[in-house]
Amino acid sequence: KTGKTVSDEAAWYAHYFDKNDIPKVIESNDLSLKMEYLEPKGEVNIDQVIELVEKYKSFQTLNKLTFTAYYERIMFHVEQSEISNGHKILDALKPLKLEPTFANGDLSIRNIIQTESGVKLIDPLYFRNFGSYILDYAKLAFTLKFFNGDVDGFEKVKAHANVPYFDILVAS
Repeated sequence: KTGKTVSDEAAWYAHYFDKNDIPKVIESNDLSLKMEYLEPKGEVNIDQVIELVEKYKSFQTLNKLTFTAYYERIMFHVEQSEISNGHKILDALKPLKLEPTFANGDLSIRNIIQTESGVKLIDPLYFRNFGSYILDYAKLAFTLKFFNGDVDGFEKVKAHANVPYFDILVAS
C-alpha cells in the first residue's frame, strides 16, 4: 500500500496489542506499507468483530484529541458537501461527550477480512483523528445496514454499543 497515510497506519499496526487480529506488517516506511496477503474465507462474523472492538477499551490511546475534534471534522465535511440539514444532525450530537479510546477509525465492513483463523482489521484511519470504539461501532453499523443490507447485524452492533444518540452517530 502506498499513500500519504501509510506512516500513520504503520504506527497503528505497531501499537495494536493483539497481533492475531491484524495482518502481519512485513515492511514499512514513510512511503509504503507491505503486509501479508489475507485470504478471505466466508462472511464476516459480527460477534468476532464486536469482541475485537471491545478489546480497544484496554489499549492505550494514540493521541489526546477530544470529541470536539471529531465534531469539527464532521462539521467541515457537512459545510463542504451538499448534505441537506447536516447541521441538524450535528446539533443533535452536541450533548454527546464521548471519551477517547483506541479505535480503528474506519471500521467499515469492507475493512474487515474474515479468515480461517478469525477476523482481521485493516486500513485504520485513527492515528491523527479522534478515536472511540463507539464511533467504530457506528461506522460498522452504518456499513452493515447500508452497504450490505444487514439489518440484523446493524441491530446487534447498536444493542452492543448501547449509547444514546447512536443513530445520530451512524448518520454522522
